[in-house]
Amino acid sequence: MKNIIKECWLHAGQGLCMIIAIGMMTMMTACTDDDITENSVPDSTLQLSMKAPGEPERTATRGMITDTWFPTTAIVGLTVMKTSGGTAYDGTGTENIPYQPAAASTTALWHPVTSGADILLSATKATLYGYYPYTGGADITALPMHVAATNAATPDYMWGTPVPNLNDHQPTAAMTMHHALSRVIVRFHKNVYTGNADLSHVGISGAGIATAGTLNTKTGAITVDPSDTHRIDRSIETFRLLTADENNGEEQYYEMEFVIVPTGQNTTLSTHINLDGNGYTVTTAGNYSFVSGKIYTFDIYLKSNTLNYGNVQIEEWGTVEGGGMLIDLGGKVTIKTVPDIAVNCKLSNNDRTLTITAVPMTAGIPVKQPTVTSDAEEGPEHGFNVSMDDTVLDKRTGIRTITIWGVSSNVTVQFNGLDQTESGPDNGLTLPDMTGENF
Repeated sequence: MKNIIKECWLHAGQGLCMIIAIGMMTMMTACTDDDITENSVPDSTLQLSMKAPGEPERTATRGMITDTWFPTTAIVGLTVMKTSGGTAYDGTGTENIPYQPAAASTTALWHPVTSGADILLSATKATLYGYYPYTGGADITALPMHVAATNAATPDYMWGTPVPNLNDHQPTAAMTMHHALSRVIVRFHKNVYTGNADLSHVGISGAGIATAGTLNTKTGAITVDPSDTHRIDRSIETFRLLTADENNGEEQYYEMEFVIVPTGQNTTLSTHINLDGNGYTVTTAGNYSFVSGKIYTFDIYLKSNTLNYGNVQIEEWGTVEGGGMLIDLGGKVTIKTVPDIAVNCKLSNNDRTLTITAVPMTAGIPVKQPTVTSDAEEGPEHGFNVSMDDTVLDKRTGIRTITIWGVSSNVTVQFNGLDQTESGPDNGLTLPDMTGENF
């Protein structure tokens, strides 16, 4: 460099020589810096690890991913697009490429199913999208989803949180996947029903559930098939419900799980059964908006002449944390109960009033006063309109009723069991007849 400048100084003159020197120094500096352009050739291999959502510890529906890692047989579809503008990425072979893990671990690297089909990154910044399970030729913004008519082989449709700003300087990505489906579990308890309690059919219906739709794997948005019936029915091998007294101290209840496509509509849920050869339907008093990645467990208790929804438990499909019945009344109302109390809720949409009826599982034993708390102070000026004086106890039946209205904050109603110090008549409860239905 010094010799070139010296020669320039001798033969070209001072001014021109300075221009040439500055230009050459600029070129050398540019060559030593990271040269990031939109036209770089992809040459750096994507380094990907992936985490599955998992689920609470329970008997898993076949086809569901139960851990926070994927089995080595799992195949996901990956796509990279330009972070700026979302257009096609540099080079070819970067759309819907099947990848699978090298080992069953959250830290295991994923590799292409077809050897040599690695996704390569250039200096151009890329955003990575992923979904499960891989479907050849799929439109990643409209992946078809279908829920099986039985528990067998329903795919655990998932989409990944997009990972932006990847390039040849930053080729490492850790993607977290999310469940697209919801799960509804219905548990049946014989309770005080006096028949044989032979269960032979279980179904659910409502505008909040569907069996088919499409998933936008870039955003997680779901579009429901407009022709969907919003109902799932299953014939089962006859199962006899037994109380603990009839079964050596251990209750024999029946649990049916449905994997559903959530529609996003806030509606009631109906459960349909065949019991001792007769068809019956029971519908929730409150509305539910099923959310992707959550498990909703409904307990249904059989009475002498009615079905009754009990506690509803809502869990994240990736944790072991439980919740209560959630109702939107301007603020979130969480209702928590215990096994010896069944809770029915009636929501009046006209004045946004919620009536909670707590029924004792042992007829005539009064339900204890619930504990009602809020993150706002009591009183209409604070958006929390309920007091203990508003609860009504029927001492004959043990049923306690509480009314909540005008909620604009988060409220929790915790039922605390039965009051064994008082006892009512033991002649059962007088409740409405069940709604008949033929299958």
